Amino acid sequence: DEFVTVSGKESGISYGLEAGYDAMIGTNVVLGAYGGFDQSDFERCDEIFGDDLGCVETGRNFTLGARAGVAVSPSFLLYAKGGYSNGRIKLAYDSDVEDEDELNADFDRSKSVDGYHLGGGAELAFGGNVYGKLEYVYTDYGSAKFIGAEDEPSATVDARRHQVIAGIGLRF
Repeated sequence: DEFVTVSGKESGISYGLEAGYDAMIGTNVVLGAYGGFDQSDFERCDEIFGDDLGCVETGRNFTLGARAGVAVSPSFLLYAKGGYSNGRIKLAYDSDVEDEDELNADFDRSKSVDGYHLGGGAELAFGGNVYGKLEYVYTDYGSAKFIGAEDEPSATVDARRHQVIAGIGLRF
């Protein structure tokens, strides 16, 4: 078996929606539940062997979780959140083989992976039902195994995300 480790930091853009319900407990404690969906344009490609290229790409992500916070003032909330995540990971391998007599190991696979997310943030009410939020979320999907067919390579992707999210919301 041959092992190749590629790691690094890459940035991308995510966009999505999140909906939830918050309940005030006492005068300044907030407990809530939420569900969300986001899509990412993240893609990272690296040379693996010679000119062979391996690419990892993320796609959609579903979340379901709970949050707890403290209303520091009537218009400012600090909170922590966490819960379940299900994301889509695509792995592609492009072999540099051009000779028909040699093994061409190209493949393109995607799979759903389960994991968890943890984060925290702040919300600021702008007036009326509009608020803005800024949060950090860490997501860990664990190891995703991509098992190749008879003549294809296999791979394992340790998938984690660090996100800084800015958003605008409506309360109703």
